[in-house]
Amino acid sequence: MTYYCEKCGHKLDENERRCAFCGAVQKRFSDQDYETKKCKKCGKDIYVNANFCPYCGTDQAILNLNEDLKRDDADQKATSNSNSNLTSEQKLAQGLMNTNFDDQDSLNNFMKQMQDAGIKVRVIKPEEKNETGKPGLIASTKLFFRDMFKVNKRLGVNDFWWGFFGFFLICMVAAMLLSELLPFFKIPMTMKTMFKLSAGVSVVFRLGVLTAIIRRLHDIQMPAWFVILWFIPIAQFFIWFICMMGPRLDNNPYTFNVEDWKKRQNKF
Repeated sequence: MTYYCEKCGHKLDENERRCAFCGAVQKRFSDQDYETKKCKKCGKDIYVNANFCPYCGTDQAILNLNEDLKRDDADQKATSNSNSNLTSEQKLAQGLMNTNFDDQDSLNNFMKQMQDAGIKVRVIKPEEKNETGKPGLIASTKLFFRDMFKVNKRLGVNDFWWGFFGFFLICMVAAMLLSELLPFFKIPMTMKTMFKLSAGVSVVFRLGVLTAIIRRLHDIQMPAWFVILWFIPIAQFFIWFICMMGPRLDNNPYTFNVEDWKKRQNKF
């Protein structure tokens, strides 16, 4: 009767206790009890760590691999069937969780999956959100001053809040400096003078914020007349909340460039 080495699988004689190819001692000749397992093919008891069945010579690892592959195929089919039953919202949520947006290949794969699922998705690039690209106190404040008299464009949310903070600080510092410089110009520090000074700074501040809010409303495609709410004490909270909203860029007639808006108007 032909047997096989439990380690390398080579054929052995019936009474051959040690494999002539790998030198492994065959456990079937051992008098000690050892843990066994069933052969994946013939079903006989074999040594638990045996690579090959000593009776039929079947490689146990290959059988295990085949079983794993079959199990993986079954799992993949089950997953595919479950994915086909997902709603558009569930597919979108699943895609978002499995996508690394810092990796361009992963992002492209996500966009393709959403397109195949019939879901319209748009990834907004950083340069589309804010005109400065990298909003900050200095850059956004400069933009705030530069566009003080412009309303036919839009303003990103981060640029708005950084610019608003910087604009407020500059107006406060300017008011204090002007009050300190009045004696040098021999202007008396009367209540009337202080009122005129504060009124002038207030007008500049309100003008800058007013136009910025209008540009912010353009960015989120809301009516510009909502800016009226800023003049109503209680409604001011609502306008500040609106200014925290993200951009809405689909079919938005306003861009970061006033000339784009003018060209669009000239078409009509």
